[in-house]
Amino acid sequence: EKTMKKYIFFFLCLFVGLSASARTNVYDLRSFYLGDMPIYRATPDRARELLGKPLTREGYLNARGGYAVYPYFSSWWGPWGPAFGFYAPYYGRPELLGTMVLIYDQMVIYFDQERERGEAFLTNANTYTSDYPLYYGNTPIRVGDAFESLAGVFPDEYNKALRKSTKKQVFFVPVKVEAGSGALRQKGKITFIVKDGHIDAIQIALR
Repeated sequence: EKTMKKYIFFFLCLFVGLSASARTNVYDLRSFYLGDMPIYRATPDRARELLGKPLTREGYLNARGGYAVYPYFSSWWGPWGPAFGFYAPYYGRPELLGTMVLIYDQMVIYFDQERERGEAFLTNANTYTSDYPLYYGNTPIRVGDAFESLAGVFPDEYNKALRKSTKKQVFFVPVKVEAGSGALRQKGKITFIVKDGHIDAIQIALR
């Protein structure tokens, strides 16, 4: 019986150890900002207000069902207009979801609708400039910063990537993020692309 207890204790410790080593940090998306803009459920109008007017913007419609449907060009009803998301009905077609793309100097942001005639929220962003730092709380992370700067912000992710830094010229440092629940939930990854020991780009991918 004592031997059996020893085995049970050993396997319990092994299981706890493996679980701890496999644990992945998930950071609160509400603590992240792109420039002055909160990333969690950011909308195109909020981006324009806080990041400034983009160089250009594009809009298009995607039909759930496997084919693309492009909108008629209207300054009001198109997906780039003020009534973005409120389309005339498309009878007999699948649900139509809009995408808006804001293009800044060395940064592009995608906003996608979750439901027809609903608001569009940030789903993807790619920045290649230090002009729009990514903030985690009050800590700015900029393109051009040294790879080592991530050690004080995301220590576990930094340590995992440290082995890559000695073997690869270009490597990724992914950080898992999540916030909200139910219909308000957003989750995904923020990835730092490191090249020659410095952050070369920052990518945000949410769903």
